Amino acid sequence: MSMLFRMVGSLSRTYEQSLAPVAIMIFNFIIYAGFAIPPDYQVPWLGWIRWINPIGYAYESLMINEFRNRKFPCSATVPSGPGYNPGNMDGKVCAAIGAVPGEDFVEGNNFLKAKYGYPLSHLWGNLGILFAMMAGFSQKSKGDVLLFRKEHFSRISIKDEESVEQFVHLEENGATPDSFSFEKKSRIIGGLQEQSSVFHWSDVSYDVKAGKENRRILHEVDGWVKPGTLTALMGATGAGKTTLLDVLADRKSVGIIRGDICIDGKTRNIGFQRKTGYVQQADIHLPTATVREALEFSALLRQSNSRSRVEKFAYVDTVLSMLNMESYADAVIGVPGRGLNIEQRKRLTIAVEMAARPEFLLFLDEPTSSLDSQTAWSICTLLRQLADNGQAILCTIHQPSTELFQIFDRLLLLGDGKTLYFGEIGCSASTVINYFEGAGASPYKEGQNPAEWVLRVTNTKSVDVGSIDWPSIWNSSPEKAAVADQLSEMALSAMKNTALPQGSERTPPHDEYAAPFLPQIYLVTCRIFQDYWRDPTYLYSKFAMCIGAALFNGLSFWMTSKDLQGLTNVLFSCFLLTVVFSTIDQQIIPRFLSGRALFEAREKQSKTYSWIAFVTANIIVEIVWQSFTSVLVFIAWYYPTGLWKNSDKSFSMTERAGLMFLLIWFFFVFISTLSQALAAGIEDAQTAVNVAQLLFSLCLIFCGILVQPKDLPNFWYFMYRGVPITYLVDGMVVAGLANTEVTCAPIEFLKISPPVNGTENCGQYMSSYLSVAGGRLLDPNAVDECLYCPIADTNSFLSGRGINVQDGWRDFGIFAAYVIFNIAATFLFYWLARVSKSKKV
Repeated sequence: MSMLFRMVGSLSRTYEQSLAPVAIMIFNFIIYAGFAIPPDYQVPWLGWIRWINPIGYAYESLMINEFRNRKFPCSATVPSGPGYNPGNMDGKVCAAIGAVPGEDFVEGNNFLKAKYGYPLSHLWGNLGILFAMMAGFSQKSKGDVLLFRKEHFSRISIKDEESVEQFVHLEENGATPDSFSFEKKSRIIGGLQEQSSVFHWSDVSYDVKAGKENRRILHEVDGWVKPGTLTALMGATGAGKTTLLDVLADRKSVGIIRGDICIDGKTRNIGFQRKTGYVQQADIHLPTATVREALEFSALLRQSNSRSRVEKFAYVDTVLSMLNMESYADAVIGVPGRGLNIEQRKRLTIAVEMAARPEFLLFLDEPTSSLDSQTAWSICTLLRQLADNGQAILCTIHQPSTELFQIFDRLLLLGDGKTLYFGEIGCSASTVINYFEGAGASPYKEGQNPAEWVLRVTNTKSVDVGSIDWPSIWNSSPEKAAVADQLSEMALSAMKNTALPQGSERTPPHDEYAAPFLPQIYLVTCRIFQDYWRDPTYLYSKFAMCIGAALFNGLSFWMTSKDLQGLTNVLFSCFLLTVVFSTIDQQIIPRFLSGRALFEAREKQSKTYSWIAFVTANIIVEIVWQSFTSVLVFIAWYYPTGLWKNSDKSFSMTERAGLMFLLIWFFFVFISTLSQALAAGIEDAQTAVNVAQLLFSLCLIFCGILVQPKDLPNFWYFMYRGVPITYLVDGMVVAGLANTEVTCAPIEFLKISPPVNGTENCGQYMSSYLSVAGGRLLDPNAVDECLYCPIADTNSFLSGRGINVQDGWRDFGIFAAYVIFNIAATFLFYWLARVSKSKKV
């Protein structure tokens, strides 16, 4: 089987494409292995599958190996009870296929021949066939060829031509900090959200738990960001740049934060995150959305609810124009390598935050990371343009070039979580250079990159720097005193002015989310629907797998006969219909986790919408598609099996069909809700799938089909009553078989020879047994051989398996309760695993 899976995988381009054919293939291998349907009962138009079925060959050899030349004592004899001699087998037969009248045992060889038609000579031959299949499949999976085609480079369209030409000119002429001064001038764009609030912080410290002690990451950091300025947050690796950015942006969920972080002297409130923009280092977006749709989604959910939809969309157009994104505004985002290029994705990340119309400021975490010099220049000139249009921007950056360093207005330099410098950069970085040279740093040499020079002279781990205590120098410097005075003035000014700043939102400041709850659910649900629709591989795979399995199931159990084997076939047909769970959950769980990753990485942190809206939308979307799938599965399976023909006055055809459809519908909803419940509470997709497979395996084992309830050990009987598949299969069987007469096939009649010296016919001889056990005689007047059918109707057959034909609707109600439980568990598990743990210490 491993080689078979490898072969199918080598023929498929994606994981989703391989799921459907493998699932249908395994499904048919199970049906035609001989266990569910013996070879003589297999339909001719699909019976050929057993000749290419490795499971079938393995099953045949295993059965021969277990039953060959063995004798099995009878567990029950016919007739038995009062009036029949228990110690004498005359006139009796074992109640098993292959039994010989008068013998108190059944030979395994006879059972194999009568039940399956398996010749004993196939024992070792099947092993050879399996080896041949393994060799053939392994060769088929070795067809990989890596072809390098001739590349045809497309012309790159650069929108910010002025910035690029300026960059190329600088590179060609070898500009230096002394000879170059970036002219901070950008075009003014009308309609951009004006910012007038000053974001400032003082004595900010951050501690995290390290074992039993607290470890300080940030040490009393001060600073501010004013509208119209671009502030760089720099430091060596591990200096605490991103940590400080997350603390200031209110994105830390663990640890202890001390100090004052204010907007115009007022402490941040619960609505702070949605009123700021945060551009992450990773460009995380929904691949199936277009650029415009990504911005509109952010605008609809993050802008003030007091603004109309038209105003929000108009602002999206403003952002697209401002960032020079009109040419690819309707392009699908895609994934790296297939879709937008690196610069376009970075611009989109910034645009999504700008579309939210941040009231306070914009945070950026290393926007030039992993970018080439030309793209980095383009992104930084874009930030300069935003700052010149009134935006307040705080940006972490690691070792910028000379040209990029000149774009920033102010610098906050960190070392091991401590402030080394905060202030103006100055023309050609003169202010920064003068400060560090005056504090004892090695002289700056003309032509050096000032950013690299600053990082080098403040690196206390370097042997060339010496043992200068830069944090102490800063704390005792007049520049630090000036910063403290300025922060005090900001605090005093805020106390005098309590009016709302110009351009502030009319939404109550303490609202955590801009959009109400129901619009959140509506917009997120629409986006997920659109995501599914634009990813047809997922839906095609789901439909092909479910409908294919149902259709093959229905055709394999075509118009099931009303004999003993036919009843068993119906049981297995209902049972096998549930096997699609093991494949569908492998689709739903990774899908849910990919959406959760996007939500938690960006949208949760920015307060775009709540986690309840996220979970609700995912449940709704999957229920809709699962419902559509269940309709097709019901049609493809129910009518070919012929169960619709079984009806009587007490249980009409319409009621049976309605009950059967509701059970199938809720089963598919059960699959999605259980899969999402496990995905909500488990971090890793593979672990969640494994847990789902384990739970489903337990359901299959203890649902009463593979092992009848009466045969279960007493300890495990609670599992039969506890697993939901029990009620599903019981309800389906009742809907399909209740109140139907049974006629045994010739091979199913038990052959009983009455005592030789008796004068009774078969009816008289068996009357006492029939009155207790039921069943039917083919010819009650026969005297030589009595042909006895153990079952007269389906109700007695089902009763023997612990199924009450009056409990069909009760079983549906119980199973529906499991679905409701799954939905509640999804919210509960998500809260326990993702929300309760994120509360601040």
